Amino acid sequence: MTTREQFLGRLRSATGERAPADTTGEPVPPVRYAVDRSGLTGFTESWTALGGTVETVTDLEAAAAAVEAWTAGKGPLMVVNHPDLAGVPRDIDWPDCDLDVAPDAGCGVVRADAAVAQTGSVVVSSTTNHGRSVSLLPLNCVFVFRRDEIVDDPGDILRADFGPDGPPSQLVLIGGPSRSGDIEMSLTTGVHGPGVVHAVVVTG
Repeated sequence: MTTREQFLGRLRSATGERAPADTTGEPVPPVRYAVDRSGLTGFTESWTALGGTVETVTDLEAAAAAVEAWTAGKGPLMVVNHPDLAGVPRDIDWPDCDLDVAPDAGCGVVRADAAVAQTGSVVVSSTTNHGRSVSLLPLNCVFVFRRDEIVDDPGDILRADFGPDGPPSQLVLIGGPSRSGDIEMSLTTGVHGPGVVHAVVVTG
């Protein structure tokens, strides 16, 4: 039976590719960013640079009021069934609604698990939000999270302790509005996800 090493050796020989250098035990160099960003200020700079908007509130009651104000007039509101979002008025309660109702939502409200200052990303898990429908289907989306859930670097998310059950089946980092480009370099927002995104950060 051909081993993996034998197969790769034949492939390298045929293509002229050299075997990779043995880097076992060598320290991994730190990631370098053009601009170092951290905390709420860093996240706000990165997120808004990507096209998102941010507002801060003191508690969950104020967060519910902020969400209600921002989503007014944006169509049927679909909200994730999460304790921190219990005060948000809703037209569609996810995941208690029928699946065929979800695409009719004009705006979704998601409980983000974390946010990344350096990249301006919000972190959404399938466990917390019962899948990805609320963060994917509506044209507009609001992400609610706490200030102390902002980390500096994406590596902080990947190194997190997910407990005995391990990480969720899906852990998605969302960097601003959805963007899609074609072969003619024409950029369109909102094709594969929300075209308008807003972050509500609870500071208290």
